[in-house]
Amino acid sequence: MVTPIEDDSTRELPPEDGGDGEEAPPDLPIEYDQLPGDDPFDDASGEDDPIDEELCHMVDPSVSEDDAESDLALEELVAFPDLGRGPDMEEPGIGAEAFELDDEPPGLGTGDDGGAEGPSEADEELRAEDLPDLDADEEEQAPEDVLLEALEEGALGLVARGGEPPFSWADRAWERTAGLALGEGVRGLDRVPGGALALGEGGLFVASPSRVEWRAARGLGEGARGLAVARGALSPGELRVLVGGKEPRVARLSELSFAPTPVAETVDVPLRPVGTSDGFFALGRRGALLGGDDFVAVDVGGWAHAAGRGLGGELVVLVLDEESGELGLERGASLARTPLSPLPDDHVPHAVAQGGAYVVCSVDGAGLFRAFGSGPFAQVPGSRHAGAFAVVDTEGTVLFGLSGGDSRVWLVRVAVQGEPRIVAEIDGASSDDGALAQVTHLVWDAEAQVAYAGTSFGLFVVKPA
Repeated sequence: MVTPIEDDSTRELPPEDGGDGEEAPPDLPIEYDQLPGDDPFDDASGEDDPIDEELCHMVDPSVSEDDAESDLALEELVAFPDLGRGPDMEEPGIGAEAFELDDEPPGLGTGDDGGAEGPSEADEELRAEDLPDLDADEEEQAPEDVLLEALEEGALGLVARGGEPPFSWADRAWERTAGLALGEGVRGLDRVPGGALALGEGGLFVASPSRVEWRAARGLGEGARGLAVARGALSPGELRVLVGGKEPRVARLSELSFAPTPVAETVDVPLRPVGTSDGFFALGRRGALLGGDDFVAVDVGGWAHAAGRGLGGELVVLVLDEESGELGLERGASLARTPLSPLPDDHVPHAVAQGGAYVVCSVDGAGLFRAFGSGPFAQVPGSRHAGAFAVVDTEGTVLFGLSGGDSRVWLVRVAVQGEPRIVAEIDGASSDDGALAQVTHLVWDAEAQVAYAGTSFGLFVVKPA
């Protein structure tokens, strides 16, 4: 309750008419030069003037005398509502130890002036890359409405919800010259003279730099996955086509009339064949490399982790020596071994390719890694979420696919000394189950300078402009 000030408190004020022997104030205003002891041009602040103790005991008229004379703190007089602690408020009681500061502030007993005399060293040059991204949040992460990582069937995809790709475009985008939508995507893809051959829903499809068309084939069977083209050992002068799966089938390229292929008893997994200039190969169980028309085990002196081919079409195999623990690359029909550095973090590769002295391998969930000869492997920039990939020259340049949502993919090119640059964007129909679009197969024709991209929604041809 507020207690009003009593009326007799005004008795001590001097009368306005100058009573009690005091003179009344003059009617005219006093000039500055008439003030005793005052200099009109004195700019002193009055800090040295004596303190008027009576002013120190002035009482707020809204506070009672009892409250004013009590020792209660302001918080006890005024009831503040409990607003809680917002997300940006600091925890109470945080001291210097929480920030790992020294016990002694700068300048105390250390000879340090605490910055009073200015900086002792020149300021570091401010670089553009040191500045935070204006679009990033406080932890310098991309906003959730822009980027979303999704794990799908063992393959990571990068979705750009805001419509912007994660990398810059190349100075000259590649041209899309042909394409064909396939409802269930591409299940296998390999090179043939003058183009590429793909396995998809409804059979086989032949692609050239300017068109994609369906090709009649007999005897494909059900559940065929994976496709390879090579010169078979039984007919070295003729190209043969092998489709994988639980029941591999082979046909002459000129006829495309498939029949079951003889398979050795060691083959007890669905084959995903690799076509090379040295014949057909595939990985079996327990690190076995299978080769030849009947897929017998090939002695590689270790555990075969991945099989692929070089830029010239020759076989390349990543082999781990189980006794020494060393990783090596075996190449060609002679399987000549070249020692390699171990992959970072003991990664296990599942695909490999070679261009010149460069070796590139893919690791599930970690991306692509590239090495020059027996030098150390380094992650290909921007490839953490890469899909299928290809080496496009002897200088180690890599082309890989990247998901851009449920109906779009990008092709990204990365040179050895360069940054990832998008060279092509391919759009298609989204799947019924909302799965991310992926580049599942990628073939580079170095002679024609054309890329054949098998995606989850069709087969497409792109080439540098």
